[in-house]
Amino acid sequence: MFKQAHVLFTILMAFLLGISTATNGQTYNYVTDSTFNFTGIKRYTYYNVMDRLFDCKLQPDGRIITVGISKSPVSGAMELPVTRHLADGGFDSTFSGDGTVYINMGNVQSLMGIYPRIAFDNDGKIIIASSRMGAGSMDIFVCRIDTTGNLDPTFNGTGTMVFDVNGNNTEYDLAANLDVDANNNIWIAATTRNGVSSADNDFVVAKIKPDGTLDATFNGNGRKTFTPNTNENYCRSIKVDANGKIVVGGTSGINMYIFRIDTTGALDPTFNTSGSATIQFSNSSDLIAMDFDNNGKIVISGRYAVLGVSLVFARLNPNGQADNTFGFAGKFTINIGNTSTTITGMYIQPDNKIIVGGYTDDSTYANDFIAVRITAAGAIDLTFNGIGYVSKNIVSGPIDEYAYGLAVTPDERLILSGVVTYTSLSNEDAALLKLKPVLVVGLNTLTNPENTMRVYPNPFTNKLDIVSQVDDQMWITDITGKTVHTMQVVTGINHTDLQHLARGIYFLHGNNTSGLKLIKE
Repeated sequence: MFKQAHVLFTILMAFLLGISTATNGQTYNYVTDSTFNFTGIKRYTYYNVMDRLFDCKLQPDGRIITVGISKSPVSGAMELPVTRHLADGGFDSTFSGDGTVYINMGNVQSLMGIYPRIAFDNDGKIIIASSRMGAGSMDIFVCRIDTTGNLDPTFNGTGTMVFDVNGNNTEYDLAANLDVDANNNIWIAATTRNGVSSADNDFVVAKIKPDGTLDATFNGNGRKTFTPNTNENYCRSIKVDANGKIVVGGTSGINMYIFRIDTTGALDPTFNTSGSATIQFSNSSDLIAMDFDNNGKIVISGRYAVLGVSLVFARLNPNGQADNTFGFAGKFTINIGNTSTTITGMYIQPDNKIIVGGYTDDSTYANDFIAVRITAAGAIDLTFNGIGYVSKNIVSGPIDEYAYGLAVTPDERLILSGVVTYTSLSNEDAALLKLKPVLVVGLNTLTNPENTMRVYPNPFTNKLDIVSQVDDQMWITDITGKTVHTMQVVTGINHTDLQHLARGIYFLHGNNTSGLKLIKE
């Protein structure tokens, strides 16, 4: 994959449905933001052993809250460091003295699928949902931190609460996400296991009152399990809609699974008539993130196993039916360079464009941070960095870097939080990346007449990106008409190595597209 260091010059015209309302159809490159820690990158440690960042959220004043996991070299146990960063990247000393409060996770000795997540309540307090070791198994862990960086004693007396889903302290309970309703109730999405294998996994929804105790008005004990079928079930996301109903999303077997319940835990029959909806792609898919757009529609993003790992998106109408105005029959799939890309966070812009963040496997440089933007109509948005995505390495060299959190500022700057992994579990650094949009004024991208394909850069040296809206068999000929290269192009971004070609003029052809003139320098 091309690095962001290879400056991406792009064209000012919109591509297919990718016209941006916020930027009037203009194309913006995304570059590191020098107002953030001088370089746009902040890399640091907590205990200098295993230091990872997961989720990140923006406060209204522009300060950034992150949550991570760090391993204490003294006890060997894991802790949750919750940090507040200033908008310029500095640590906020008004928060817990030095910018970070550490939350004990019990005797957890390894991560075991723990991905802590952040939400704000209506008073601006910080709520973290995670998992920690309980009496005999992994349990759901929730804490609330006040705006000064201290655990809030009005929340369950200690600022923390732990509960076992089934009460037997024998099975793993893993928190996946959370949301807060208008009354400051906390809704938790989690997965529990009721047997010996992952085929025994169930979805879990829990409701916690503002005082930090489980709400017995929800299913009698504050928590409820849902079993879509006998396949492996993984709960991933939870959102409270404008009517106070609860929408839950995850993966059931090889498909994405969404359901809506009322505040008592009963399935809502006005949602797809049964209370649930299954989203199927051509291969096994995994729901990662879910949110509402500004029309109340449910936007879903995830991945599926085709050509490595591709990105998939879907949109449902508020009634649970597929939104046929999005992509094809409510779904859209894209591959990034025939490699594996993993979504870990999603943000819906005011114009309903979809930004997802995560990491992508670059065969040359290992995993790097990545962000991708999809139009509100369900197509890759080529006004975003010219090719629809931006990837960035935190440090040079073949070192794995994983982004687990995404936040977007009102002026469309991107913040990605994650980890730089030198040696897994023993030498890792927390990392934040901030990118800013810069209006493109120079062009070196070429689009075909049908507006279904784009190549970058042109002229090129050794490698060429072919961004296509269709699958196609393509070939390159020289000026004599001789075929010098053939390739199968998929919908999405295709990285093409052409270093074997001599300098000169070539022509790109396809079965379903007009040709383009290429120049190799």
